Amino acid sequence: HQTDNRRPTSTTPIPILHWNKQQEHDGTYKTSYETGNNIIAEESGYIKTIGEGEERAEAIVQQGTFSYTSPEGQLITIHYTADETGFHAQGDHIPTPPPVSEEIQKGLDLIYAGIRQQEVRISMTFLPSRSDPSLGILLPCLPRHTRFRTSSDIHE
Repeated sequence: HQTDNRRPTSTTPIPILHWNKQQEHDGTYKTSYETGNNIIAEESGYIKTIGEGEERAEAIVQQGTFSYTSPEGQLITIHYTADETGFHAQGDHIPTPPPVSEEIQKGLDLIYAGIRQQEVRISMTFLPSRSDPSLGILLPCLPRHTRFRTSSDIHE
């Protein structure tokens, strides 16, 4: 015998108390609504051009707020933005990581400094000159284990 842990479903329709949508020809818009069970939302957006030349593209930039009452009776409010960098939400109920302690940050800084030094050493390897083997010149080079894929590798 299994127990049903799902929440009961309601067959009572939730009324829409307010609904507004404004859409412009240039892609900008504003929308807002409120429901009979206290869900309130507002959002606006526009189209933004990013990049240049062949990398030029359009991204939709959105910002808004929505709120609702949790099953525990707490008012939940979320403010957000969404753009080419992703979705970014803020709210008092969203957990945040603890701050990094000074000791841990110092350790991370040392690790990153060591990685940067290692990258510099790898990129500044001496290679003999092909035109005159008696001369050595500084050329950036890749570690010997690095292998670039070519179109012939794909068909192997």
